[in-house]
Amino acid sequence: ADHSQQGGVAQRELSAGDKEQLQALGYISAFTSQAATSLDPKKGVLIDARLRDISQLIGQKRTAEAEAGLQRLLDENPGLKMPHVYNLKYKLYTAEREFSKALNALRQAIADFPDIDNFKQTLALALFDLKMYDKAENRCREVLARDPRNTRLTILLGEIREKQGRPADALGFYAQALAI
Repeated sequence: ADHSQQGGVAQRELSAGDKEQLQALGYISAFTSQAATSLDPKKGVLIDARLRDISQLIGQKRTAEAEAGLQRLLDENPGLKMPHVYNLKYKLYTAEREFSKALNALRQAIADFPDIDNFKQTLALALFDLKMYDKAENRCREVLARDPRNTRLTILLGEIREKQGRPADALGFYAQALAI
């Protein structure tokens, strides 16, 4: 790490991992390096801890508790917009088999964080699982236009072609994925 002394205060450059954690907490956006919301760092750490607890509840299939905890957090922090909140909403609704709500959570995440392709990729995979192949393909192509080396979505396009009964086209996508 690049450390320097300035006015008696130690400073260092942010690593890629640091930036990723700050983005997940909502302190900076993925592309502008600015705060997604104005959030006091101490409050952000507390919110992050609560989100981890909610995530554990979802993992333990205690979805009613997780949903209540998430709702309390959102009620206490009106206007809170953090990528991790949307991930938890998606996981929660999926665990509860409320797929319409899960898809809406992803769509809202994409609207609020348009530069985070992970939400678009997750939506494409979810649409595929729900046999909504044309919509899944549209999401794949949207991400691939920005990131043509996205192997997972290139493979998903092949899987979509298979489900559509077009195995020759599927092979083309699989070959393309292998070449990446």
